[in-house]
Amino acid sequence: MSQMEYKKKYESLEQNFNEKRTTLETMQTEKLDIEDRKTEMTIFIEKFKTSPKVITEWDQMLWSLFVSKATVGQDGRVLIEFKY
Repeated sequence: MSQMEYKKKYESLEQNFNEKRTTLETMQTEKLDIEDRKTEMTIFIEKFKTSPKVITEWDQMLWSLFVSKATVGQDGRVLIEFKY
């Protein structure tokens, strides 16, 4: 095998390796994200199971647990965005 052929083969293998490494890193990041969301959902479900069925007074923990954001419009309406 000539030096040129060797170099082409090496560069091809190196490119293939780099592509697969990038794919692996992307998949590892996605896996961690999924595991984090699973943990959050498990905590959410457990908190939901132990929360009261009827809310009779303000509860900061429930607000923080269920509400992502609340926006008051110019017309006075409140738009509540829930988590999950």
